[in-house]
Amino acid sequence: PLDGGKCYSVNSLEDMEKEGWIIKEKKVMSAESGNDYVFILKKKVKKLTPVEAARQKRIKRIKAQKARNNTKCFKNDWPDDTPIEDEPLHGGECGNFKSLNDMKKEGWSVIKKIVAPAENGSDYIFLLRRK
Repeated sequence: PLDGGKCYSVNSLEDMEKEGWIIKEKKVMSAESGNDYVFILKKKVKKLTPVEAARQKRIKRIKAQKARNNTKCFKNDWPDDTPIEDEPLHGGECGNFKSLNDMKKEGWSVIKKIVAPAENGSDYIFLLRRK
């Protein structure tokens, strides 16, 4: 068995090659009890067809666009008897400056509201999506 990295003393060199790894470099280091071998492995990269490459590029672009169009803002330990809509929220596009109403004016809508009990009130998490 090999030790370290992705091998974790379980896989042999043959097992790693079966999983798509190739030997990039092999070093032999002398030790009192014999030789220690260091293998630097590299994952084989599958060549994509032009259609597959275009598809992966399109998927990356869609994921990046979705990430830009979603954000998460929160407020911790907010008193239960106080409205939260005009209070600046933390995180995401709110950035400690914008309230829920500010975000709505900028074209965001709440897609999910999570309220959890907290020590001094409630913790609020708002998942927002740009329209």
